[in-house]
Amino acid sequence: MVMFNVGRIMNRFTKDMGAIDELLPPALFDSIDYFLQMFGVIFVIITSNFYLAIPTVVVICMFWVLRMIFVQTSRDVKRLESICE
Repeated sequence: MVMFNVGRIMNRFTKDMGAIDELLPPALFDSIDYFLQMFGVIFVIITSNFYLAIPTVVVICMFWVLRMIFVQTSRDVKRLESICE
């Protein structure tokens, strides 16, 4: 019984490490690209019309809240997938 659990843990660990090795570098480059584009757009908005900075801040706050909800939901779904395997 103990050997079976060790095998499951090793299988899970290698699966996670493989996912990190394959998915992390492209995700990192994409996120850097998206952040630079976002900061560029915000800079152009604020320099063209300063009064548009207020709705921009409101939209950023709304996206932050939605991101927090998404991250929590995504973790719960991953946890459920892990249990069901």
